[in-house]
Amino acid sequence: MIINNVNKHTSSLLKSWKSNKNLYILLALLVLLPLVLYAVFTKTNIDPFASTQKKIDKVRIDPGQITTSPSGPTIHMSAMAIDKNGYSVNNASYQWGMSSTNSIGTVRQEIGNDKLAKFTPSANVGQGDIWVRAINNKGKETGSIRVVVRVPTPSPTPTPTTTPTPTVSPTPTPLASPIEFRLKLSGVTDGNAQGAMATARFVRSNVNLVTPPFALNHIGNGIYSATLGFTGLQLPPGSGYSIIIKGEKHVARKFCADDQTVPCLGNQSLTIPGGTVKKIFNFTGLSLDPGDLPPQDGKADTSDFDVIKTLLSKPCASLTVGDKKTADLDYNGCIDIGDAFLMRKTLETRYDEN
Repeated sequence: MIINNVNKHTSSLLKSWKSNKNLYILLALLVLLPLVLYAVFTKTNIDPFASTQKKIDKVRIDPGQITTSPSGPTIHMSAMAIDKNGYSVNNASYQWGMSSTNSIGTVRQEIGNDKLAKFTPSANVGQGDIWVRAINNKGKETGSIRVVVRVPTPSPTPTPTTTPTPTVSPTPTPLASPIEFRLKLSGVTDGNAQGAMATARFVRSNVNLVTPPFALNHIGNGIYSATLGFTGLQLPPGSGYSIIIKGEKHVARKFCADDQTVPCLGNQSLTIPGGTVKKIFNFTGLSLDPGDLPPQDGKADTSDFDVIKTLLSKPCASLTVGDKKTADLDYNGCIDIGDAFLMRKTLETRYDEN
């Protein structure tokens, strides 16, 4: 009787298999398919998300043109690949070069950071173009700027005259008005960063001025301010400026508009007024991101992250003033997982903006 029951059960299973075998096969494929795809991607090093990488639309070079004199100082340049929406493309590599008449100088790409290069004028005069090609797996685009090396025009020698001429007081050179910056620091929502230092770089076609370090003053709600005067700094008032702010342990942030909330787009620029009335620039819409730790080299990378990881094991009470000055990114008096999170977030975004 037991044998008969077994036979009946076996027969029932066979009938179920025959009538539902397509369903069983489909379920088996659904279970095995993710494992097969994982094995294929792992074996062939294929990135299944590569299609989300952005196509390069154009390449922007800063400064936008160069005019200098023979054997003049070295000029530093930076490049950024831009997509069709005006946002930076972070996965691009860069190649620099120059075409010119009369061998006016050399272009050298920075070792370890192909976004940066420098132009050193020779003793010759002439003109040419400096170009940079940005490449990723979506294609490549080339941008260029004009470079002119010429002898400065001497001031004309006044013609002697026997007739006395009245003395005329020279027209004073207009100076830029005082400027107040209002800023935020990523990860800081209170006044713990009071006294932190920063610098400002003012850039347009004929100006590249970096200020001495200045202290930040907390004015409430995690907003910091600093007011700069420009007597003797030779900052001509006018339009066409961008302002690059860099904190004491932060990558630089470029601002091209007041109340800015997205990276610089197109031909946006700021106007520096002249006179004595203070101008306030509100840059709180884009925080300064920490990551370029002292001594700063213009980028946040794994060597900066290693400093954070090394100090994570030290109790707050054992940290020195130098430790906190270097790696306390949220200015809370400790070096902890919060600082590591801020560092990791910056590592996934960018270098200095120029």
